[in-house]
Amino acid sequence: MRSPRDGGRSLIVVSTAVVWLAVSVLALPAATARAPGQRPAVTTGSATAVRQTSATVNGTVNSYGFATTVRFQYGTTTSYGNGSTGAVAAGGGTGSVGFHADLIGLAPGTTYHYRAVATNKNGTAFGGDKTFITPMPPTVVTGAATAVQPTTATLTGTVDPAGSATTVSFQYGTSAAYGSSTAAVLVGSGNGSVGIHADLKALAPATTYHYRAVATNRNGTTDGFDNTFTTGKASGVTTGAASAVRQTTATLTGTVDQPGSATTVNFEYGTSVAYGSTTPAVPVGSATASITFYADLTGLVPGVTYHYRAVATSQSGSADGTDRTFTTTKPPTAATGGATGLTATSATLNATADPSGAATTVTFEYGSSSAYSSNTPAQVIGSGNGPVAFHATITGLVAGTTYHFRAVATNQNGTTAGADHTFTAPAATQTPTATATDPPTADPTIAGTSASSPPAASPSGNSGLWAWILAVIAVVAGGVIVAAARLRPQRPGS
Repeated sequence: MRSPRDGGRSLIVVSTAVVWLAVSVLALPAATARAPGQRPAVTTGSATAVRQTSATVNGTVNSYGFATTVRFQYGTTTSYGNGSTGAVAAGGGTGSVGFHADLIGLAPGTTYHYRAVATNKNGTAFGGDKTFITPMPPTVVTGAATAVQPTTATLTGTVDPAGSATTVSFQYGTSAAYGSSTAAVLVGSGNGSVGIHADLKALAPATTYHYRAVATNRNGTTDGFDNTFTTGKASGVTTGAASAVRQTTATLTGTVDQPGSATTVNFEYGTSVAYGSTTPAVPVGSATASITFYADLTGLVPGVTYHYRAVATSQSGSADGTDRTFTTTKPPTAATGGATGLTATSATLNATADPSGAATTVTFEYGSSSAYSSNTPAQVIGSGNGPVAFHATITGLVAGTTYHFRAVATNQNGTTAGADHTFTAPAATQTPTATATDPPTADPTIAGTSASSPPAASPSGNSGLWAWILAVIAVVAGGVIVAAARLRPQRPGS
């Protein structure tokens, strides 16, 4: 018969039965009268503990007082072609006695007929025919490996669940000891062949692998035959250094070693080793010498670290270069502050700038509009990371005029201008100027009087104003004195 574990290969097996027969008293009914010439009464019981290749058959016998032996006949038909188990003494009692026999070497998935047989000196009695079916484990056939690439392959096979819920997997490795296994997959509980497959990844290029299909259900596990495949040789690909790295652009390089067959190359890149972006594939032919290739990246984010690797693809599969990184440059930042120390002709402009790790200079642009027109001398604020305060004083302003200004920072990574701010130069301060007026001339005919000029008024400032006021008071006082002298009465005789 065909063994399910040999993947379909024919093997003739001679079924044998090793029997252990036990006799026990099932019941002790009232004694039955012994009749001369009475044959035993025998009953075939049910089969128990039925397995793929074994089962236990049961029966009862009443010897009616004559020494009796019992056995079982069994086989795949009612002809009981397997013969019978060995005869075992069942005693000579007058009650029912149970007995059983263990059958082994049976064929899985096979229907067997059996019956109990009892013999004494008066003859042989046969129990009724009964059957049992040995369970059938799944059958499985290892198929071919397909889509074999330098690092991947697909394994195939077929399985028959034989009526029980069955799972399948593939064992594989670089020897027939395997060592690795694919995940088990449920293929149902039907009857009939079901196709199966599994995809293998991360294989070694140019390596021979062994594999086999394995199917399991409640009735057992079946291994398919061993098969092999050999992965292809991958083109060697090397990820080169990134160059011309700017704020939003970079150039990637790579080398493919002796493609030997039509090959395309590209780069995978992104902000992690998951990449997420790829450059267009470029054919490099099938040369037998190393080829260097490039790709220009655009639309990158300033100040961000990117991962990338070179990839070569041919009919033998794909090969990946090692992961490398680059960081896009970041220009300085500038924040325009306020204007302080305002006068009619000058002001101090203030701001902060972050060099972002590169030597940076700063300046202010200013003018009467946001088109500006002037700028302060450049100042060096270093190459650190973090805001640095700076200022510049501008002069020559026009009083009452509104000015626009902004901070500007420049380094090797670019130039950044801060926001536009404004201020208005205040109007010039107006100081009053006093002019002295000549006082009235004193009458020289009035005795004791004399005229004198007041001190000259200061041309500017409060001290000049007060001098002018005092002079006026003095002139007024002199006039009063003169008038009083003229009104004084004359002495008689004078």
